[in-house]
Amino acid sequence: MIGNKVPDEFTDGIGACPSLTPAVAFPSQWCRRGQCLVYGDEGPKPIDGQWSPWSEWSECSRTCGGGVTYKERHCDSPNRVYRVCNAQACQRHAVSFRAQQCAEYNSRPFRGWYYKWKPYLKVDGKTPSLYCIAEDFDFFFAMSSKVKDGTPCVENRFDVCIDGICEAVGCDRVLGSNAVVDACGVCNGDNSTCTFFRGQYHEQHRANGKYTRS
Repeated sequence: MIGNKVPDEFTDGIGACPSLTPAVAFPSQWCRRGQCLVYGDEGPKPIDGQWSPWSEWSECSRTCGGGVTYKERHCDSPNRVYRVCNAQACQRHAVSFRAQQCAEYNSRPFRGWYYKWKPYLKVDGKTPSLYCIAEDFDFFFAMSSKVKDGTPCVENRFDVCIDGICEAVGCDRVLGSNAVVDACGVCNGDNSTCTFFRGQYHEQHRANGKYTRS
């Protein structure tokens, strides 16, 4: 059966080769450039499946506000590992990372016209797509299927989008961490650094007045 032509939907090395009769397949053969071949014939040589050493960390996706960086290694299936980087806060009035991405389309024609774009956030939360709305108009559009790595899934939260997926980030800015801020505003705290006041208020609040606590 070597050299049988296989259907176009079978790509190189994917699955067992089909025969001319659909009920029979040849597991000792594979698809190679549209032909059904015995393993080893005109195919790539086997390679050692061990992973290569990790690369150096890549450039951070953001200069502030908590971007992500990655290092990778190679084998049959390349893989990456990420971590948060440049986690220091951005300047108070800095343009948000999502807004920067929308603004990149200001200089590109959209259906023959130029618009100024800003983030559109009234969509499903934690969406990986970059939705932007045209200023002074009432239409929005998914400008990209996924935002850049390090974009907050939700504003004022630590979680970030990585390769189109919203990944959890703790208040310690560690990827995958479940660390949270306690009631006192301390990361991973135990609520022991602030004072709690409890009581019942019996009088209705008066404008510019005070409550009487019992």
